[in-house]
Amino acid sequence: MRIEKKIGSLILAVAMLVSVSLLAGCGSSGAAASGSAAASASKSASTSTSGYPEKNINVIVPFSAGGNTDMSTRALLNVASEQAKGVTFVVDNKTGNSGLVGMEALADSKADGYTIGAIAVDLELHICFGRTQLTMDKFIPLAATMADPYGLVISASNPNYTDLKSFVDYAKANPGAVKIGISGSGTAPHLAALAFQKALGVEFSFYTYDGSADCVTAIASGEIDGTFTQPSPAASQIQAGTEKMICVLSDDRLGSYPDTPTLKEAYSNADLVMRGWVVIAAPAGTPDEAVNYLTDLLGKALQTDEYKQNIESLGMQYVVIYGDDLTKMINDDMTFYKDICAGVDVNA
Repeated sequence: MRIEKKIGSLILAVAMLVSVSLLAGCGSSGAAASGSAAASASKSASTSTSGYPEKNINVIVPFSAGGNTDMSTRALLNVASEQAKGVTFVVDNKTGNSGLVGMEALADSKADGYTIGAIAVDLELHICFGRTQLTMDKFIPLAATMADPYGLVISASNPNYTDLKSFVDYAKANPGAVKIGISGSGTAPHLAALAFQKALGVEFSFYTYDGSADCVTAIASGEIDGTFTQPSPAASQIQAGTEKMICVLSDDRLGSYPDTPTLKEAYSNADLVMRGWVVIAAPAGTPDEAVNYLTDLLGKALQTDEYKQNIESLGMQYVVIYGDDLTKMINDDMTFYKDICAGVDVNA
């Protein structure tokens, strides 16, 4: 009798364990299904009706990590990925030949919406100087990550001039005496200096360095008198008071340098605007659905406080340029560079 009772109790215990296991399994399965449905709903909410994007989006950056192109691109993509909730942008730094290797790779990529990349103002210069077979219609511009104007930076202790007017007066009175650093013949800083010469009727002597940062260093050491650069490479020297930016080549004064006048403020006949921009673009032929989705996503990311704080922390100017405004900027700059580049011998 005791044995029968023990056997009965054992059978009942086993039955209860099996029942609990089955319930737990059903509960687990239901939770997994619910989680999957929630994930799908979340993804659907952040994508188009047909499911784009359904996988990671590759982003070709044609310059090395840590430069303005790379940092501004990542700053925007980081915010965009947070807003998209499920879209992952994978950056691929494909460098070489002053950005051409990466930009040509972008143009040749499969136009399916899963490869986009950064193009820079340098591309327009390459086109104008015949360095590439690329044309701007090989790309569909989506959003600008930066569009910093060039400014004229000089030593704060130069005894010959202290501001824009005295600088121009000295340069006019002493043709060729002012030494201007550039980062290579036919580069944007070089063209900015040439356009300045043409607009103000002055003449500089040019000295070539590896980049804008090197030019800024050369000003500090007294090797040269000035350079045309975007504000970020000279920001620390300007803040320290050892160098000063005496004008910017833009329509309006910069929020971060409110005391620096635009060139056309001082010289109304010198309506010179030059900016170094970076634009996220898709290869030509990318489906409208993908283009519209990415333009909307990146455009919204541009307008966030997070992106504004990120880009300003990098020493760059905050701008919101996408859609028709972006197309206009690119077209206007191409017209401008064609005119300036026509008189430049990059082999000289």
